[in-house]
Amino acid sequence: MINTRKLEAFVIEAIRNRILTEEHITELVSLVTDELRTRDKSTEVESRSTEKSLTDVDRRLGKGLGECHISENQKLARRRCQRQLAD
Repeated sequence: MINTRKLEAFVIEAIRNRILTEEHITELVSLVTDELRTRDKSTEVESRSTEKSLTDVDRRLGKGLGECHISENQKLARRRCQRQLAD
């Protein structure tokens, strides 16, 4: 019969010594940092594009609607529509 405590200790020690090495942790941190930077840049580009689209929609809606007053509910509905158009 296998002594589970000894096996557990052996497995934990093997993980520490072979997987959780300084080299592996450093590489993991580097990969995560690169991924976060890439996503940050992508999000920034997407945000700029969305802002540009919203500005264009605002401009087009402003031309079509003139200077009329819009209630708060209509403003919220307009924002929802703008978000859907941006998607």
